[in-house]
Amino acid sequence: MDHTFKTASVGEGNVSFMVMGDSRNNPTPWKKVADAAASEDFDFTLFSGDMVGDGPMLQEWKAFFDSAPKLLSKAPFMTVLGNHEFCSPLYFTLFAMPGNEAWIWSSVGIGKRKD
Repeated sequence: MDHTFKTASVGEGNVSFMVMGDSRNNPTPWKKVADAAASEDFDFTLFSGDMVGDGPMLQEWKAFFDSAPKLLSKAPFMTVLGNHEFCSPLYFTLFAMPGNEAWIWSSVGIGKRKD
């Protein structure tokens, strides 16, 4: 199943975001957390790593995505590479960077910047 998402709105108002992490290979509690989070009002999600328990295992990624369609399609979903992803090629395929670089950092501008 393909998933889509909405981009952040352009504006000068406040920016709110959801922070979560360490779902590993636990689809049932992950679904509960993801569904509860999706009911909130926020501009993007930052996931702090360990989305799966074993990064090279495709079935774990499928369970991660299939358990959270509401959250993943609601707003941009930005990830941090965790030790359980093991710098897996699957991570870099599923979360491709612009130009598909395999760097372990990125930068995204959202909202009005305060100098």
